[in-house]
Amino acid sequence: MQRASRRCRARLAGGCILKKFMTKKAPPENAANFLLDSQVSRFIHKDYRMRRGRVSSAAFERKVDRSGTREPYLSVNSLEIDSVPTVVTYYRKTFENDRGQVALVIHKIRECNLASQVAGVSVKFDKPQRCWVYEKSSIRHPAYLLRKVPNSTSHSGIEFVKAFGNDTLAEKKFTRKMVNKKKADIY
Repeated sequence: MQRASRRCRARLAGGCILKKFMTKKAPPENAANFLLDSQVSRFIHKDYRMRRGRVSSAAFERKVDRSGTREPYLSVNSLEIDSVPTVVTYYRKTFENDRGQVALVIHKIRECNLASQVAGVSVKFDKPQRCWVYEKSSIRHPAYLLRKVPNSTSHSGIEFVKAFGNDTLAEKKFTRKMVNKKKADIY
């Protein structure tokens, strides 16, 4: 039997190797394992469309219901699962009563992660779980989840917005970064 090097023995004694390689967790069942260049789209309501295709930052804020609670996630659709025409058809049926124009803003996951960092939330790729995670109260949570809704297989949620809590300044920083130099595509 071959002896392990001193460095390897030290790591084994500390449990680093065991922790790193033996405790691979399966990703959460509905975790979306996006790549950095994966794209997500968000529907832009006509109230949030401005001149020359620009988008209001309010289009990326979580909605507040009558009781004063915010949506738990930001709704988007994955363009890896469904194509743009399929997503446009879904939005047209859901929000525009199957007629009229639909406006989309398309972002890469890289842009979403950068916007989260500007707002003070660190999103990192967790290799053992094979998904993007963020930390809240020293607990890691998936940053993007697939959500089951009728008529859409690609509906996803940007979950790290939960870390903003009631911090409206952080959410404003996030929304401003998401609309920075972005124009809505009209279909």
